[in-house]
Amino acid sequence: MGKGAILSSITFSTVEELAPHRDGLLSLFRSHCGSVGGMRLFVAFNETANNAIFHANRCRPQSRVRVEVRDEGDSVAISVRSDEGGFKHDLRLDPGVFSDFSKESGRGVQIVLHLVDEMRIEEAGRVVVLRMDKCDAPALAPAPAPSPAPSEAPADRTPQQPFPLAVEIAGFRFNGMNLLDMFGESMVMWESATGRIVYMNEAARVLYDYTLAEAEGLSIDDIFPSRDGLTGRTFTVTTTSHRKKNGVFFPVQATCRSLARDTEEIMMMVVADISPENLARDDVAMASAIQRGFLPGDLTGEPGVEVRSIFRPMFMISGDLFGYHWDSERRILNGYIFDLMGHGVPAALQTSALLVLFRQAFEDEEMSGASLLEKLQWVNAVAAERFLSDSFAAAICFTLDLGRMTMSYCSAGINAFLHGEGGIMRKVPSPGSLLGLSRLVEFGSGEVAARPGDYFIFTSDGFLDLMQDSGDLKMQFHEAYDHLFSIGYSGASRDDLSALCVHVR
Repeated sequence: MGKGAILSSITFSTVEELAPHRDGLLSLFRSHCGSVGGMRLFVAFNETANNAIFHANRCRPQSRVRVEVRDEGDSVAISVRSDEGGFKHDLRLDPGVFSDFSKESGRGVQIVLHLVDEMRIEEAGRVVVLRMDKCDAPALAPAPAPSPAPSEAPADRTPQQPFPLAVEIAGFRFNGMNLLDMFGESMVMWESATGRIVYMNEAARVLYDYTLAEAEGLSIDDIFPSRDGLTGRTFTVTTTSHRKKNGVFFPVQATCRSLARDTEEIMMMVVADISPENLARDDVAMASAIQRGFLPGDLTGEPGVEVRSIFRPMFMISGDLFGYHWDSERRILNGYIFDLMGHGVPAALQTSALLVLFRQAFEDEEMSGASLLEKLQWVNAVAAERFLSDSFAAAICFTLDLGRMTMSYCSAGINAFLHGEGGIMRKVPSPGSLLGLSRLVEFGSGEVAARPGDYFIFTSDGFLDLMQDSGDLKMQFHEAYDHLFSIGYSGASRDDLSALCVHVR
């Protein structure tokens, strides 16, 4: 791909580096391909970009993904180039793809094929080109005509004439409607005299469930029947009910004000959906971000040890958590991972409490004891008494002592971990009773030798279930990590998936 004007060009190696560009790309796609086409192109791009990050480049920080968006006249084309591997799938449509989301591979390509007008694979799979025809794009509003002289009467504006909103910043004039579509808040503008809606931005059209074409013929009374009490006010904030296209009313907080001083010719309203389910969804998203903040980052800068992690909740919030602490002076790595029964918000509340107990157990030996067995017994006693009375959890904790070159472990229901030795990864049994069943339980413990090049992978039950039929595998550490990452992010997850991967260098 190399023809047409460049609309955007970005490069990244991680999802976090891509995130700041997403809103701008979505607005760009919508401005050229319309509301529906732009969203379809955006979803297809996300799927392709994630494939490039996770599967082609295998999340290696030195490997980049390069994206170029071009205007090809009657279409918009996107090229996604990865530094390393690429797609190896054919491009034949599978009509039944959406009836089977549990497929472990090929889903991404099928989703993209159903969304865009064309998908091409070039350069042995390292470059993927997506193309979407331009359609349903909002026409650019013309710049407003010069104001008439005082003696002249302004021309009548017919309902079919688009409402002009040109914005000038630092000498540049552009279409203000496109600017409004970039905002995440729902915005509605209408004529006070007639009630005719002159513009609804993209967020508002999604909120009320109208298309761009349908919104052009709406009146403010169609979505805000009870607005009579606001007549005559130039500014107001109110909690009221609005109506969707299907006639369903829902609670909102609406902020209304006139666009011009001392006149109500054009009113603008910013709307926030305050229905319980919407507020709950926002709360869950915030809780998910908070939970991820509890997790430690990867340890990659130490000469003797490397720690990498995987964390994929089944839903937005996980019943798994983990932690570790590296003592560089004593050259000792302590860590733990646990899997609480259940998923979602109830499990997340209990995992937060359990995380506090594990941190206390490893930070205060006078309270919990010095050995791993004593620490696990202390965590179990406190948890069973306080918050695991009607639940249980599986856990395993470990200590890597680089001075003695040993890996010690103690298990409470996570009945195996993975040990890589001599390039061969095999399961090591680690039986033990679950946390929370009783104050008097037996936990399994043991110790294995650790040599340079060895690695140990401690996982939650979700990963062990996925690998239950796997025998010994010939893999070095980074191959094992990539393998685990791949099976964890391929297909629909049936459980929370977490792993702590420890490499002895």
